[in-house]
Amino acid sequence: MRAAALPSSWRRVSFMFQVALRGRLVAGRSLMVYMFSGSLYE
Repeated sequence: MRAAALPSSWRRVSFMFQVALRGRLVAGRSLMVYMFSGSLYE
């Protein structure tokens, strides 16, 4: 593996990992709020 191609690929992988983690957190939070509001209104 070349040292010049390492930083860009690592940056891209870390960026995708952060986006996936943030998306999972937002999805879990919205799902919890949706279930809580659903049980609240029933």
